[in-house]
Amino acid sequence: MKKTKILYELMYRLSKGEELTINMQLANEFGINKKTLGRYLDDIVDNYSDIITIEKKKVANHPRQPSVYRAINQEKDLATTLKFFLEHRTDLGWVLQLLHEKEPTLAIDGEYSDDINKLISQESDIFVFKSTPFELLDATHQKIFTKLKNAIKYNMYKTISYNYNHKEILKDAKCLKLIFTQNNWYLAIEDNNKFFRLLRVSFIEDVTPSDKGSYQKSKVQKYNQHYENIQNAMTLHNEPAKRAICRASPKISIYFQKHMKPFLNSQKYLKTCDDGSIEFELSYTQPIEILPFIKQWLPDIKIIKPASLIEILKHDLFQASKDYTS
Repeated sequence: MKKTKILYELMYRLSKGEELTINMQLANEFGINKKTLGRYLDDIVDNYSDIITIEKKKVANHPRQPSVYRAINQEKDLATTLKFFLEHRTDLGWVLQLLHEKEPTLAIDGEYSDDINKLISQESDIFVFKSTPFELLDATHQKIFTKLKNAIKYNMYKTISYNYNHKEILKDAKCLKLIFTQNNWYLAIEDNNKFFRLLRVSFIEDVTPSDKGSYQKSKVQKYNQHYENIQNAMTLHNEPAKRAICRASPKISIYFQKHMKPFLNSQKYLKTCDDGSIEFELSYTQPIEILPFIKQWLPDIKIIKPASLIEILKHDLFQASKDYTS
C-alpha cells in the first residue's frame, strides 16, 4: 500500500477518535513494519501538531506505557488544563493579563470562562508589560516550535532548513533542547558532524522528518552540564571558560551589590572597594559572550583583567570612534 494511502487511512482513524499505538497488528494491516508505522505516525504529528498529539498511556496487553497517538479534544483538553491551574495556582492572573494585552482578540469561553475573565479584570490595573517574557513567534514559527517540542520529547532526528546569513540544510540533526535566552528562543542540536549548535528558532524555515527516526537519549547526556553553563547564545560548548575581573563605578555599584540579581549567571561579587566601586567576576568562553554586556555600561564598568580582553575592547572602541571623528 502506498504511503499516501496509509497516511490518509491513519488520519481518518485519528479524526474519528481512534487512539493508535505502534504495534505489529496495525503494521501488518498496512503491510509495513513497526518502525515504518512509527515514522508515518510521527510525520502526521509533525504536519498536524495543532490537532494531533502523542502521550504515554496505559493500554491493555502492553507491559509498558506505549506512545498513544490521538486527535486533540480541544474543549476537553483545555478545560482540564485550566481546571488544574485554577485549582492549584493563585498567581495565574498576571499570565492571563499578559496574554490578554498581547492578544486582545483572545476569546476565553467554556466552563471556567467566568473565573478567568474575573482574574483578568481584577489585575488589569496592576500590570503594564513593555516587553514580553517570551519571543512572540508568528503562525509559521509557532507550528515549527510545536514540531521541535515533539522532536525533543521523542528524541527524534530532523532535517532542518536554517537561514542565518546563508541557507543551510541540516540533515539528521538531533533535536536536544529548546532554550530561551536574551529574549529569544533557540534550538540546541547536535548536527550530523556531532557538533553542538544553537539555532535561533525564528531563522528556522522548515522542519521535516529524517529517515533515521529517533536517537538514544543516553548519547546526548554529555550536554547536560553545558545547559547549566549557558549564559547566552554566545556560550561555546567544549571551550574552557576564561575569567574576567571587572569594576563597577560608585555611580552604578548599587546594581552589582552582593544581594542583587546577577545580569549573567556567571557573575560573582568579589568585593566593595574603598571608593564605593564594586569588583565582580565574569566567566566567558569567547569575548563576544560578555563584551556586549560590558559595553552597555560604559564608561561605568572597567575591565581589570585579563589584558587580552582589554585589548579587544579598546580595538572595538577605537573602530567605533572613527565613525564619529571628522
